[in-house]
Amino acid sequence: MLTIIILILINISFIGVGLPNSLLGSAWPSMHGELGMPIYHMGIISMIYLGGTAMASFFSGKLLRRFRAGSCVFANMLMIAFSLLGFSLAENFMLIGLLAFPLGVGVGFADTLLNSYSALHFKARQMNWHHCFWGVGAATGPIFMAHGISVSSWRVGYQITGVVVLCIAVALLLSLPLWKKFAQASGGAIQADKTPLSYNGLFRLRGFKLSTAIFFVYNAAEATVGLWGTSYLVIARGIAPELAAGWLALYFLGITIGRLVSGFVTVLLTSRQIIWLGCALFGLGIIFLWIPIGNAAFMIGFFLMGLGCAPIFPNMVHSAPARFGAEHSQAAIGVQISSANIGATALPPLFGVIAARLGHGLFPIFLAILLGAMVSMIAALNKIKTHEQANV
Repeated sequence: MLTIIILILINISFIGVGLPNSLLGSAWPSMHGELGMPIYHMGIISMIYLGGTAMASFFSGKLLRRFRAGSCVFANMLMIAFSLLGFSLAENFMLIGLLAFPLGVGVGFADTLLNSYSALHFKARQMNWHHCFWGVGAATGPIFMAHGISVSSWRVGYQITGVVVLCIAVALLLSLPLWKKFAQASGGAIQADKTPLSYNGLFRLRGFKLSTAIFFVYNAAEATVGLWGTSYLVIARGIAPELAAGWLALYFLGITIGRLVSGFVTVLLTSRQIIWLGCALFGLGIIFLWIPIGNAAFMIGFFLMGLGCAPIFPNMVHSAPARFGAEHSQAAIGVQISSANIGATALPPLFGVIAARLGHGLFPIFLAILLGAMVSMIAALNKIKTHEQANV
């Protein structure tokens, strides 16, 4: 029963981590005009936010070795909630930029801690389902924002989201004794990495550099869709902002459904096969965005890209203990998620610069290039023996 409760709390926490993911992209077509900011300034805010997540992910291993998992997740969920509520009150670009950093730190720490905890305590099935609930949050964020814009403004969207995350933080606070009991019952497996490798040592592990690069490119692709998908529809395809925000939710809905299904598919397919299937679906979604055959194609394209993204990240994360050893997995996951966040920080703003000069119609082409790079690296990584295979 205790295990079920902890699983529920982790799933709820993943919803809280997912909620802020797509808010800025959904709000920006309405937000930048009210605040008098050029459209490309979204890239600057995104870089600040994702810079905070990258920094937090990189140092999460040290945080988790000093404090209990439940307390860490609660504190960072509280930071997320207050940052979102601050967004709703901000009156200028500087305030939004200042709030974006603690928002990113809170999301980065909470995301990495939850992933590390799940990779050590639970199976691939649970990991996919945890990320399914992240998808629930990411899909709900644009819905909250679309509702806020329709009834008043983007500020209401941020207020609704902030209150929901605050409620999750309260639930975590009340559950702290249960986290302690679960840690005692599980024998403290989360502390397996008591003598971690240096960062230089991690990068000398077989396949670690290549795996880290895959996280960089994958998250860059996922974040580009979330950040610029609405702008692509509004600017390049002439879709109304409130309608485009709702359509972007189909992308995150696809991620949610895909991760729910992936939890069951792990019984039939290996993690490698599921990842290849995800790459194929993502590519098919890009094709639907590319072909000008009507609005239905755009909706199908975003949904298929979400389905394709669904299994890649959780299955890559869950493979860390087998690929690099359980004793190093906590630090390895932190660095890999940091790399993912750096990718999401660096490349989506690059597309913003490209789009400002050459047009937002290049959105599908940019995604196709990222997918091609990721497929090449996954193929190369699969040829390298895992830690478990090397020690047989």
